[in-house]
Amino acid sequence: MRRYTRLPEKKHEHEIYCFEFNTEISIKIYQDKFRWVYFVAEIGQLHKADADTLMSILYLNSFSFRKPFFTLGLNNQKIGELHARTPLLEVDNVQMREVFENLLGVAAEIKKMFDFN
Repeated sequence: MRRYTRLPEKKHEHEIYCFEFNTEISIKIYQDKFRWVYFVAEIGQLHKADADTLMSILYLNSFSFRKPFFTLGLNNQKIGELHARTPLLEVDNVQMREVFENLLGVAAEIKKMFDFN
């Protein structure tokens, strides 16, 4: 993990703190004053943004009880962002780590599948 001399810029109105992990995929973790924890994985820039690719990305957001609930989107610069959130009061340390690891695993698969870089 890299150490920063300056904390990452806050992006949420009620954000309390932010951690940022940089591996191949940047993961930011926020907690707000309502005790929700937000995970955002930046998976790289999408260069092929044709209709078929965008529909495939949209399809990944289909809700299912069989998979964790992640939301995939693109920001203004076509950077892919995979989001998850969970109420802090409903998870323990082990479950929180599982959310983090699942997010990282899914983000890596999506990055490879759609050739984000």
